[in-house]
Amino acid sequence: MTPPDELFREEVWRPALEKFGAVTNLTVALWADQRIVYGPIHSTPLFELFAQSGYEPGIFADCARRCLSQAQDRPAVMVAPSYGLAVVGTSLVLEGQVVGAAVAGYALVDFCQSSAIELLAREASIAFPRLWAIARSNQPVPERRLMLHGELLQVLGDSILRENLRTRQYEATAAELTAEGDAKDEFLAMLGHELRNPLAAVLHTAEVLRRAKPLSPDVERLVGVVDRQTRQLSLVADDLLDVARIRSRKNVLVRRPVDLREIAQDAVNTVHAIGRDEAHPISVSLSTEPVVVYGDALRLAQVLGNLLDNALKYTPLGGRIELHVERSGDHAQVRVRDTGSGIEPKLLPRIFEVFSQGKATLDRSRGGLGLGLALVKALVEQHDGTVEARSAGAGRGSEFLIQLPIAGAAVDPISESPFPMIPPLRIVLVEDNADAREALRELLSMDGHIVEVAADGLAGLRAIHEHPPDVAIVDIGLPLLDGYQLAERVRADAGLGTVRLLALTGYGQPKDIQRAEEAGFDGHVIKPVDAAQLARSLGVVVNLPRVK
Repeated sequence: MTPPDELFREEVWRPALEKFGAVTNLTVALWADQRIVYGPIHSTPLFELFAQSGYEPGIFADCARRCLSQAQDRPAVMVAPSYGLAVVGTSLVLEGQVVGAAVAGYALVDFCQSSAIELLAREASIAFPRLWAIARSNQPVPERRLMLHGELLQVLGDSILRENLRTRQYEATAAELTAEGDAKDEFLAMLGHELRNPLAAVLHTAEVLRRAKPLSPDVERLVGVVDRQTRQLSLVADDLLDVARIRSRKNVLVRRPVDLREIAQDAVNTVHAIGRDEAHPISVSLSTEPVVVYGDALRLAQVLGNLLDNALKYTPLGGRIELHVERSGDHAQVRVRDTGSGIEPKLLPRIFEVFSQGKATLDRSRGGLGLGLALVKALVEQHDGTVEARSAGAGRGSEFLIQLPIAGAAVDPISESPFPMIPPLRIVLVEDNADAREALRELLSMDGHIVEVAADGLAGLRAIHEHPPDVAIVDIGLPLLDGYQLAERVRADAGLGTVRLLALTGYGQPKDIQRAEEAGFDGHVIKPVDAAQLARSLGVVVNLPRVK
């Protein structure tokens, strides 16, 4: 059974009981387990006089005991001694069980008779003139009306109990859902990590094979297939994690002035890299002037990439896809148009909902999970912008229009070099996944770096101590000593102050990045990382000043 303290919380009962007391001119108290659990509420002059004099006629407790002992029949209970003082009470029932009693009083059920009030004054050891003055100021309450007050108290009490129960059930459900949501986020993070380890191994192996010239045309074509499909699978995993982060409001933007023209070109290059535009090249029209917005470059590229992917998915062979970036007044505009299957009118209002797609085909030739457009809307709104879908109907193509506020600051140009030039480095690579470790070691060696590997945290720490490297690339989910602990121990050793630490991990939520920074990492990249991104990250961390 629910404890009385939960059933009779003050914040739930006080407002209603105060109104009841004001209307009936009665003081109310709630009983459970043969004791008062809440009250008295609305203390009347008569009640206060008895309390000041230390007089307790006992009729409140007597009435409560009778109410609590009721079974199926539960009429209002009135207790009235011979001198005309009375209380009325009712049992309180929740889900078929008596859980308490509410008692209201005191009432004078007869017109004041000086002889009765004199007996009461003598019983209470109160000066007769004081009691008589209060008694004469009160209107008598006929027994029938007092019983009606009791019935009203019963209805009121039962209603409050039911509402309180529903509220607690809602709270419990909300807490359970929150816990489930947190567990889901943790599961998705773990899923992302477990997916990204093999994806990283495959992607790095494909890059190693591509560089191992000469390759026969057939092998080079197959390596391209592996590379493109691995990148596509990585994007699907990212979409799943991003939806979870955005819906739970855990997505964090890293915003700065960026030129949307460069973002658009990057998005087109990414689509081209995974081979999605082979059937119909994308026509790109960019403003001749900078179109600068204040945004997260990676997230904006993801927005445009999702829109292009959506257009490619629903446009048949021979169709056209156009990407336009321009400035209109104080807004930047991005338009993605296609001549594809269009959007049915009934689907248009909910096209940006999670898992919303056009009619699915059995062969799943269009692919996708229905997450791309939901992410587009969420990310655009996080950038204080709007996105609108337009279509004249099925078979008549579609257009997506994004508007973002123009930023006032200039933008730094983004380097177009895919492989930043950095000198050969001494690197310790700490990775427990054997395939991923070997593929990345080979890839780094091809770039001229001297690489020592370790398969667990303790072995990695030992390698760093014995031969301090320029950079240690460290996975987070390591056995024996995790990546965070390894970084903390390195940072605690003054002799290793020149070692740069780069976290290479499948854990990519904002809290993971913050945790890595707190542990002492200089940079954080998420698996699977391609050769260009890894080279950029290495170039950044080796040039960072170490704050001691």
